[in-house]
Amino acid sequence: PQANHLLVYNAEAELSPLAANPQNLIDEVNRQGGFCYLAHPFERGSPIGPDLKAIPWSDWDVTGYTGIEIWNYMSEFKSLLRSKLAAVYYAHFPARGISGPFRATLRQWDQLLSQGKRVAAIGGADAHGNTYSMGPISRQLFPYEYLFRCVNTHILTARPLNGQLEHDKPLVYGALRAGHAWVGYDLPASTAGFRFRAHSGANRALMGDELVRTGAAIFEVQTPHRADIRLLLNGRVLVRTKGKHLKHTTADAGVYRVEVYLNYRLNRRGWIFSNPIYVT
Repeated sequence: PQANHLLVYNAEAELSPLAANPQNLIDEVNRQGGFCYLAHPFERGSPIGPDLKAIPWSDWDVTGYTGIEIWNYMSEFKSLLRSKLAAVYYAHFPARGISGPFRATLRQWDQLLSQGKRVAAIGGADAHGNTYSMGPISRQLFPYEYLFRCVNTHILTARPLNGQLEHDKPLVYGALRAGHAWVGYDLPASTAGFRFRAHSGANRALMGDELVRTGAAIFEVQTPHRADIRLLLNGRVLVRTKGKHLKHTTADAGVYRVEVYLNYRLNRRGWIFSNPIYVT
């Protein structure tokens, strides 16, 4: 269907017959032992072609999903194509238009979190490697080797991966389920090495974890390059700094997450978006 696309992992069965009913589909994913994310929940279609219509998520009453895709590279690219001239321009210079998740997506995510839901975030390339033509102009949008250097989901596994499927699969899926991950735009600069953690007394938490307070909670953010770092509480910026490190102490409960921005191609770009730490 041209709405309510679902990203499904670890469900070893054909589920497409259930696609017309999102809740039934999610329930079956869970019965199969899988987990899922609401894909590109907010989209802006392009008027230049029928294949570029918006495919948003519309059924916000569903339950049982693991998280949402907060940044989809191809969804953002599609939103730039307001005319054929713009399509030609951004086909050749896509990095000049890509700037970050749609604000509507982040607002919806914060609203879900404010309702007490645990909603993990992922990002993706939505890579297809298709070739498009417009008159005499033909171009592949985009080669896989390019897209896979753009918007990615980075995970923190409980143990190092060793390249063996039986060993690595539960580690990767476990990190995704737990929200031990961040979304990074790696084209301007690699986001590898980013960390967001907190502790209160002897209790410690990574992205995706709950932190039970035994006193004040101390948050630490580290980035691999200097950038504009923002610590958010319940969807609002609590503190920000420019540099590679942010440290903040608070006694307040709530949902904390991090957004990081940097300048690239003469404009501010979203760079890193962390999963939350839930402080109780």
